Amino acid sequence: MKGTVKVENLKIFAYHGCMAEEEIIGSDYIVNITADCPLVEPQYIDQICLTYKKKKYDLIRAFDLPHGSFCYGISVNALEKVVNIKDKIDTEVWEKYFTDTGYFKIHDLKIKNKLHIKPGLRMTLDYPEDLKFIKVIFKKLYRYKKFFNLTDIITLLKLYPGIIKINEKCSQKFNKKYTSQSNIKIKNNFKKLNNKKYKKHETFSNYIKKNYYAKSNKKNNFIYI
Repeated sequence: MKGTVKVENLKIFAYHGCMAEEEIIGSDYIVNITADCPLVEPQYIDQICLTYKKKKYDLIRAFDLPHGSFCYGISVNALEKVVNIKDKIDTEVWEKYFTDTGYFKIHDLKIKNKLHIKPGLRMTLDYPEDLKFIKVIFKKLYRYKKFFNLTDIITLLKLYPGIIKINEKCSQKFNKKYTSQSNIKIKNNFKKLNNKKYKKHETFSNYIKKNYYAKSNKKNNFIYI
């Protein structure tokens, strides 16, 4: 039997789609780890969870980490509110619903390990060059250490900085696409409420522009590590 399956609100509903089940098991917070980030650093998952327990932020980020090693912590209530206020089907890039509306309390995680502070260092998977980069990381590290971490990766890149060049050009390409998809649309009834109480925050793309490209060398090849 042939038919058509129409998928709407892809990203937000992917997070929000199990809300009924989350209510049954009592979930109030989500740690967002996407499949295109296989090198997420586990210790910061724990930090995000501990931070939420103390302060109950709607969104917790860690943009000082390399792109692909950080994740997001998202309040279930905040996510449900985003679903209710948005007036747009395509929510592949959803960040501005949190950063630009003023409806949500956002916290940027403080990274104490200075070695890990490498904003913009690209360790995610979007393009063939990214896959090649990740394969080299595994080839270099996995045979010696089955469970390697972010410290191991950055130490490797310090020893072999040429590895970074494999996917260095992908950052600007990704940022351009990310920015083009990031516009949001809010339902009029929420606009009229004008109940904004939290300050706006920088988006990921703006943060990377300030903290990555500005620190790159003159040829804009890669961030110094």
